[in-house]
Amino acid sequence: LASRVKISGAGTTRVLTVWGGATVTLQALDVVDGSAGSDGGGGIRNLGDLTVTGCQVTGNETAGNGGGIWNGGVLSIAGGTVIAGNHGGYGGGIRNDGTLNITGSAIIGNTAEFGGGIDNYAGSMALVDVEVEDNVATHYGGGVTTGAPATISGSIIRGNSAEELADSLLGSL
Repeated sequence: LASRVKISGAGTTRVLTVWGGATVTLQALDVVDGSAGSDGGGGIRNLGDLTVTGCQVTGNETAGNGGGIWNGGVLSIAGGTVIAGNHGGYGGGIRNDGTLNITGSAIIGNTAEFGGGIDNYAGSMALVDVEVEDNVATHYGGGVTTGAPATISGSIIRGNSAEELADSLLGSL
């Protein structure tokens, strides 16, 4: 087995930025303790084509979009990746404004004002065999909130909570 590598933002800076035009694969990597102030992507900011496999994205934060990951490009998550314990304004675990595909992974215990687990705002999202559990939103969308195309199949969405109900323009789970 390959040993895991941990990269930390030490609570003071974002851990990783993938710029437009770049194609990047992360495997067996822990992205922890990133902070992006009010900018998007406390742990990872993606504008390119990013594949995340068998990674952990934990303990990251931003007052803006995507405590764990902000996606404005193409993001594929698979292989038992865990997005947990992150905090953001919109999308505690992930904020999506691009193309997001998640397979066989977990979004657990994240917090946000809107979309505790995932906020799929302006992109497209497909979740296949994904666990979205125990996420919390101050306003709405404890597990998932979406205002854009979304497909969810074979997934478990449970134990999430939000203090307010969604308005008629957004779907919340």
